[in-house]
Amino acid sequence: MSTNFNFKYAIVRLVGVMGLILLLVGTLPLSSPLAQAQEGGSIGVEVGDWANYSITSFSYESNVPGLEEPPVELAVLASIEWFIGEVMEVSGNSVTMQAGTYYDDGTNQFETITGNPVAGTGNLSDSLAPENLSLGDQFYIWLEEWGLPGPQLATVSETTSRAYAGETRQANHVILNLPHPDRGDFSFDYYYDKETGIVCEWVTVFSHEVESYYTSFSWSGVITETNLWGPDSVVIPDPEVVSDTTPVTLDAVETASAMVVIFNISDSCVIKIEQATDAPPPPSGAVDVVNSVFINTSEMVTTRAVLRLSYDPEALAEQGITESSLVIHYWDSTEWVPVESQVNTDEHYVSADIEHFSYWTLLGETTPTEEEGVPIVWIIVPVVCVVIAVLALLYLRRQRSKV
Repeated sequence: MSTNFNFKYAIVRLVGVMGLILLLVGTLPLSSPLAQAQEGGSIGVEVGDWANYSITSFSYESNVPGLEEPPVELAVLASIEWFIGEVMEVSGNSVTMQAGTYYDDGTNQFETITGNPVAGTGNLSDSLAPENLSLGDQFYIWLEEWGLPGPQLATVSETTSRAYAGETRQANHVILNLPHPDRGDFSFDYYYDKETGIVCEWVTVFSHEVESYYTSFSWSGVITETNLWGPDSVVIPDPEVVSDTTPVTLDAVETASAMVVIFNISDSCVIKIEQATDAPPPPSGAVDVVNSVFINTSEMVTTRAVLRLSYDPEALAEQGITESSLVIHYWDSTEWVPVESQVNTDEHYVSADIEHFSYWTLLGETTPTEEEGVPIVWIIVPVVCVVIAVLALLYLRRQRSKV
């Protein structure tokens, strides 16, 4: 979820790479003061909260002989496709997170980090700040993966509005300019969501120059999805742990009258459910029982899952829809396609086995009311009477002709 997540092992080796750079260019060491402990603030996340991030840029420049191209330990930053962090435990102001990093070549790594950004204990990296901080408030950031020892005290320099993960959020801005303990300088530029404290955006820059030799690199990323705001969603970091005995459930009954229970999925992804405001209308003769839902994923996946769409039996009665007519449908880009469905009349939901995610809806059929049937009788009875009268008249004429 931050610069520490899962490529930490490669970053640790970065310190050795910097040592090589410094040996080649040479300069005097600089010192970095340790932060003093400072209590204040509280944690704004809960167990199950998660955030997904993507890399926005990576650059590297050097004219040091042998280091014109980024070392493998740095190039790994550019090979990250996306990464995600999930809160596994909260105890007071101490937070434990599990994170997964996903690379361009299809590989991934996982790790767990724990820390208290209020007290400066543990090592939570730069992934989290306390909630609802204001101008001048302080908290701790760990930057040991960049070779900077101990927790660093960060100060909120401003609060500003910025768009993150589909919404405009109030973000606390933090800037740290720190010398590397050996040589060179770092600049860390962060934006943390004010309400929850999670990091939303970062830019990390390292630069070192002596005489005519220089080395620099920068690395940045931004939050793309989270369940802290926006539609109901669930993260699946490791598809191998999803099975019939350990399914993953995405419960959006309160917001979208929908629930998905996933028993198998082909790839790591984020799954979201929200009401579909742009869904196509139902076919002729059918009625929408609930608002259509859109089930979306961050990656193209195949799945084996059960979809449940809940309904209100009183609303059905008002619309004249029978429960036995309820069928789940999906939109195939041209029409609504029915799938085999089971109606649970006790708990008032309809379920169906599904193998993909898209637009889904619950359709039913109306039955004629007694009042609607009366005009039909009034039409049919006169017609029948006329037919009988005509037949009787023809019969009488035939009888007379015989006489």
